[in-house]
Amino acid sequence: MASASTTLPGAGRASAGPAATSQDAALAPCRISATMGVQMSEGLPTPPGYARSTGEIKALNLMIDFPDA
Repeated sequence: MASASTTLPGAGRASAGPAATSQDAALAPCRISATMGVQMSEGLPTPPGYARSTGEIKALNLMIDFPDA
C-alpha cells in the first residue's frame, strides 16, 4: 500500500522470461487468451514475431476511489 508520503521503489528493468509467462495449469482459468491476427491483444502467449518490451519501467498506476461515485 502506498500513500503520498511513500517513496517509490527504484527503477527496474522490464524483462520477459519464465516468471512472466508461467504455464502453470492453476492460472489457466484466469488467463486472457491471445487473439491471433490482432495487433494489440493482451493475451498469452505472445504471438510469434511480436517483439517483447525491454528497458526501464516508467509508469505509475494510480487507483482513485471517489466516495460519491
